[in-house]
Amino acid sequence: MEYINIKDSNDELSFELKGDESVGLDKSIMNGIRRTLISSIDTVSFDNIKILENNTSVHNEYLKQRISLIPLNIDPAKYKNDYLFMIDVTNDKDNPVLKVTTNDFNIYPLKKTSAYKDNVTIDDYDLDNKLSDKLKNIIIKPFKIRDIISYIFITELKSTNSNEKQSLKLYAIPNVGTGYDHAKYNNISNCLYTFHIDEEQFNESLNDQIKIKNIDKDNLDDFKVDYRFENIERFYHRDINTEPYWYDFNITGYHYYSPIILYKQSINILINKLKDCIQEFDKILLLDVESKFKYTKKDKLFIIKMPDYDDTIGNIIQSHVSNLNEKSFINICGYRKPHPLEFYIELNLSPKEMFSNDNQTLNMLIQSLNNIILKIIDILNEINNKI
Repeated sequence: MEYINIKDSNDELSFELKGDESVGLDKSIMNGIRRTLISSIDTVSFDNIKILENNTSVHNEYLKQRISLIPLNIDPAKYKNDYLFMIDVTNDKDNPVLKVTTNDFNIYPLKKTSAYKDNVTIDDYDLDNKLSDKLKNIIIKPFKIRDIISYIFITELKSTNSNEKQSLKLYAIPNVGTGYDHAKYNNISNCLYTFHIDEEQFNESLNDQIKIKNIDKDNLDDFKVDYRFENIERFYHRDINTEPYWYDFNITGYHYYSPIILYKQSINILINKLKDCIQEFDKILLLDVESKFKYTKKDKLFIIKMPDYDDTIGNIIQSHVSNLNEKSFINICGYRKPHPLEFYIELNLSPKEMFSNDNQTLNMLIQSLNNIILKIIDILNEINNKI
C-alpha cells in the first residue's frame, strides 16, 4: 500500500492510493471509505429551529431548511446543547432590501446549572451573556473572497412603505448527528475517488487511432482533444485480474476537523463496523448468545438478515467474498437491500459442497472479514506514517 502526491490543507485533501498490482485493491473499500465519510461522521448542525415571527417573502419551512444547512465550526466530540442562536431583525429603515446573513446571529451560552440536561429550552440559556463577535466568527466561520469577509446569506427583508415592517425572529439550538440522520449533518462538500489514469496506455491507443484514421496535421490537435475527452477514463491502471488498484482521492470539507482527520476517522469507523459484523457472526456460532443477525437456510442457500447495515458494508463483503478463485469457499455471494427506507440488508451465500456445513461457512465468512479488516488497517497505518 502506498500514498503518493498527498496535498493537505485545512479544507482540502487529495492523494493517490496505490495497491499491489499482484494482489489488487478492491474499489469497494474505496467506496466504503467514501460512503462512511459522507454518512457516519459526527457533525454539529441546527436542528431545533423555532420561528417566532416571519412576514418575509420566504415561508417558515424553507427558512428552516436553509438555516439547517449552514455549517458550524463546533467540535462534535465536546458539544452538548452548548449554544443558542437567535436572529431578531426588522427592516425599519429606508433600505429597499435588507440582507439577513449569518452575521445577524446572536449566540448565547448554556447556563452552568443546565449543563447536564438532555433536553433544553430557551430558558436554559444565559440571554444576558452574548458571545463576542470574535467567538461568533470562530463558530460561524465567514469566508473571505479577495480580502473581503462575507457571511452566508439567509434571506432578505424588503421595505414595505407602510407601518407594517418585514421582520424575522427565530432561535435555534444545534445538536450532533450524522449524514444517516439528515443531509444537514454532512459537512463534506466533495468526496470523490477515481481510477488513476494510465497515460502511457492512453497515448499508445491515441497514436494507433491517429494512424488507423489517417488524421492529417490540420485536424490533429482537435482529434487529440476529442479522443481524450471521450476515452480517457477507459485507460486506468489494472491489476493482474484487470481490476483497478490505483486510485485518486479528493476530499473537501467545512467540518470542525480537517479532511485528513475525517479521512482517518472514517477508516476507523469502517473497521469497527466490520468488527461488529464478526462479533454478530460469532454469536450465531455460539448458539447460546443471541445475535441481532437473523440466520436462515433454504436448501443450500444461507440467508443472513443484517440490521443496522447498508450498502457500505454489503458491497465490501460481496466484493471480497465473491472473489471467485480456486481457494474460494462459495459459488455465489450477494446482498440486497429489500427496502430503501428500512435499515438492513440481506446477505445471501451459496457455499461449495465441501463447505456446506453451517459452521464451516460462517467461519470462512469470518475469515474473509478479518482479511478485509487487515487490508483497511494497512491503509490507515500507511497514512499515519505519512501524516
